[in-house]
Amino acid sequence: MNLYKVLGLARNASKKEIKEAYRVLALIYHPDKHLHPDSSQKVKDVVTQKFRQISEAHEILTMVPVVVVVVVVVGGIPAMAKMGLLVTIHRVSV
Repeated sequence: MNLYKVLGLARNASKKEIKEAYRVLALIYHPDKHLHPDSSQKVKDVVTQKFRQISEAHEILTMVPVVVVVVVVVGGIPAMAKMGLLVTIHRVSV
């Protein structure tokens, strides 16, 4: 699935454009907007699936990249504990 295509955007779209496209499409395809008794179950299913795709595309495209740094010590964590080293995990945005 092309995430940019789901939102109707070019691959070089800015975060602001992604956010705006998501808001517009979410308003159109939100399942609660299609709860009208005249709406068929098929329409409701299609709209719900489209809304999920839009939400997933937005979530993935607006994720903050995370860098994970791993320090390897021979003997693993028990060896590090014997040396008095503290193991911590830091999230760093890039």
